[in-house]
Amino acid sequence: VKMILVTRNPMDNAVSKYHFRKKHPRQPIDVPFHDFLHREYLNGKTSYGSWWDWHKGWLKTYEKYAGEGEGFDGRVLFLSYKEMTADKRAAIVKVSNFLFKDPPLSEVVDKVLESTQIDGMKTKFDAKETHDNQKFLKVRKGGVGNWKDTFEEEDVVVFKEYHEKKSKWS
Repeated sequence: VKMILVTRNPMDNAVSKYHFRKKHPRQPIDVPFHDFLHREYLNGKTSYGSWWDWHKGWLKTYEKYAGEGEGFDGRVLFLSYKEMTADKRAAIVKVSNFLFKDPPLSEVVDKVLESTQIDGMKTKFDAKETHDNQKFLKVRKGGVGNWKDTFEEEDVVVFKEYHEKKSKWS
């Protein structure tokens, strides 16, 4: 068994979850980001629970299996969303090298790169996702660092203090 874990900056993740919840067909919210951050996100009351608890569990799994097996980084590949978006081609090759013995053909890498462009994914996934004949936004921007456009200064301070406290995983 091989596992690929993709993590995202928790501040970007908070903004993404906020927009997801605003458009959710069953449980939409209509509150400012500040309220969502303090009522739901920092309390782990989002889909998949707490960002920190999720990562803590997977980091323990990573530590357990990272040294086992043959090949690239054992049985667990841990990638950041920022790393993947900074150099998509390199990320595709890294995943392929992790999963398969032979390096990927350049044509395959090109096809995967084409298939994973954010605009194409928006069209493909958003067209399929409906609930009661309502469009349900699944793919929004796919960017890195967009939290800077959403967080207020006081939220940044509170978030960073909380992150520091919750990231002590030992």
